[in-house]
Order: sequence, then C-alpha cells, then structure tokens
Amino acid sequence: MQEKRIANLTADINKKNRESRKLHEIIIQSGQDEAGISDEAVIKGFVELNYGILRMVKKHFASNGAKSKWRQYNSLRADDREYWLRARIADKIYDHLFGPAVMLFGLSPEREKHQMELEKKLKERKGEYPRT
Repeated sequence: MQEKRIANLTADINKKNRESRKLHEIIIQSGQDEAGISDEAVIKGFVELNYGILRMVKKHFASNGAKSKWRQYNSLRADDREYWLRARIADKIYDHLFGPAVMLFGLSPEREKHQMELEKKLKERKGEYPRT
C-alpha cells in the first residue's frame, strides 16, 4: 500500500515538474517576443538619418551652386560645404527633438518640472512615495 502511494506521489511530482518546465519555457518565450528595440535598430536608424540628410544636401543644396546667405558657408572650400550643411541640418533636427523647449512625454514645461521634482524626491527617499 505504501509503495503504491509513493509511486503515485512520484508520478505527481514528475507531472508537476513537467508542467513547471512548460510554464518556464512559456515565460522565457514571451519575454523574447517583447517588442523592445535593439541597439542595432537604433544604430541603423541613425545611419539611415545620416544618409537621408546627405541625400537632401546633395539634391537641394550642394549641386545648385547658388550663393548662400550664410557667410561661413560661402567662405568654405567646395568639398567642406557639404559637411557643413549636413552638420547644420543635423543640429536643427537635434534641437527640434531634444531642445530645451521640447515637451518631453507630451507634458507642458510646468508639468515636466513637477514630474522632475517628484522623481528627485523618490530618489532621495529610495522609492518611497513622498507624503504631502
């Protein structure tokens, strides 16, 4: 009788271990399927942006030979003008996306300020929500 009970318990343990392994595999697979962005995708995006800027400069600016209103541009050698334009365009894109006047996460500057203050208090209190 006791041997039969031990055999049943052993079978139950084996069954639970198999179920646990299946659940573990499901958890691992679901974690792998998350739509996280990889470093390679970010690098590829910046390479494509750089190429897009280069194409725009060549198409609209560098090839027409017109005098520019920028004195610095006009004083550069022809070979360096393309690089100067690319840098200027990249700076404008950066300012548009990350400049001080850009609303982060869609928050107004006032709300952004309050969000930063809350995060600072949370760090000071090691994650404990500040009481008012």
